[in-house]
Amino acid sequence: MEIYFLIPLSIIILTIGFVTLRSNPISTTNRYFFIFTALLVVWILSNYFSNIVKSHDISLLLNRIIFASTSVLVWTLCLFAISYPNNENHLKKHWKYLGHLVTIIIAAFAFTQFIVSDVVIYSDYSETIFGPLLYAYIAHFIFLFFLFIYTLARKLLKSNGLESIKIQYLVT
Repeated sequence: MEIYFLIPLSIIILTIGFVTLRSNPISTTNRYFFIFTALLVVWILSNYFSNIVKSHDISLLLNRIIFASTSVLVWTLCLFAISYPNNENHLKKHWKYLGHLVTIIIAAFAFTQFIVSDVVIYSDYSETIFGPLLYAYIAHFIFLFFLFIYTLARKLLKSNGLESIKIQYLVT
């Protein structure tokens, strides 16, 4: 994808997130959605620029940002699903703190050689060399992504009326 497409796309995504947040800044769901949109833009632009820069250090940093942002992004998706559609948080505090802690640790390790060890730059892309904790990152991502899907599916099955319509709208 070209930058001429990615910049307007990023602006649109951030605008949607910002407008949603401004509509009700107190809403937990809106806050999580805004964080999600901001991290999505970071991920999109990091992916693009990591393949076009010729500096090894910048490419390595951008690849590490990709992994750090996705680890936080998937946790934000889970928090969004848990609080959607009625801003109700049914997650016990100790599970929320554990999720925060694990996500912070994985995101921090993304900036070390333990998840992204190195990059090799070729003429039109960069190849990521992974570190020994890549499988911990993958397990974290897969677990939280399936938790996101499971939470929405469970809420859809248990809901009725307007709540069910909101969840169906989100899923489709």
